[in-house]
Amino acid sequence: VRTAYAPQQFPTVEKVTFEPGSVCESYGFNTPLISGISLPSGLKKLDDYTFRDCKNLKSIVLPDGLQSIGRFCFDGSAVESLVLPSSLEELGPEALAGMSLKTFTVPSTVKHIRQGCFYNCTALEELNLPSSLESFGITDPDYPYTSHKVLENTLLTELVLHGKNLLLGN
Repeated sequence: VRTAYAPQQFPTVEKVTFEPGSVCESYGFNTPLISGISLPSGLKKLDDYTFRDCKNLKSIVLPDGLQSIGRFCFDGSAVESLVLPSSLEELGPEALAGMSLKTFTVPSTVKHIRQGCFYNCTALEELNLPSSLESFGITDPDYPYTSHKVLENTLLTELVLHGKNLLLGN
């Protein structure tokens, strides 16, 4: 089962529940009307732009088994709190851009945080990174088009990761 493009096919949808085996495709729910969603366990990837501009989506629970969050996935959404599952391995380009997060913790399973991931997170004051991180802000080879720095337009002024040389992007 694949997701419908909610803004075009179902413009008044406010709540969505997936069935097991569903796929969350690009632009799946980029509509301001979505206020609640239940994601299935076993979901491996949230594709590009999935929850972009979801102005009424305040919270979301990401399922265990999720491995990747695509580019601009939560860009401009109203999600105030986001807990990443321990299965997550990668945050895509601008995946969390424009979110209202004040503090954020990246689980130890994440190996790559791509360029612009926290771009325009103007409320971000604290970012907790794992020592297992291999790259931070490095350009995604499948999406080399952005010039946003990983922490551009945040309140963070310093990034220190003890005990590891971290490959940093722009």
